[in-house]
Amino acid sequence: MVFSFPFLGGSRVQIGEPTAALVVIIYGIIAQYGLSGLTVATFLASLMLIGIGLLHFGDLIKFISKTITVGFTLGIIVGQIKDFFCLNKVKMS
Repeated sequence: MVFSFPFLGGSRVQIGEPTAALVVIIYGIIAQYGLSGLTVATFLASLMLIGIGLLHFGDLIKFISKTITVGFTLGIIVGQIKDFFCLNKVKMS
């Protein structure tokens, strides 16, 4: 799939390779279930995304208030600050 992106075009918001966060998930699946488990997980995720697209679930976002969407996004950002600045907890004894 990754090799087809250069030939199919794309957009500036399209991601054609695994991101750092996704690599951790992929490694966990391979470590626990092997390469065949990753294939099954990829296939099931693809079916779910196709189903969500065909059922137009993206249209449901208009029923969620902007405040909740922004708050959820900011919560994700705040959760990532320590990783962005490479901060670790120091235990005082």
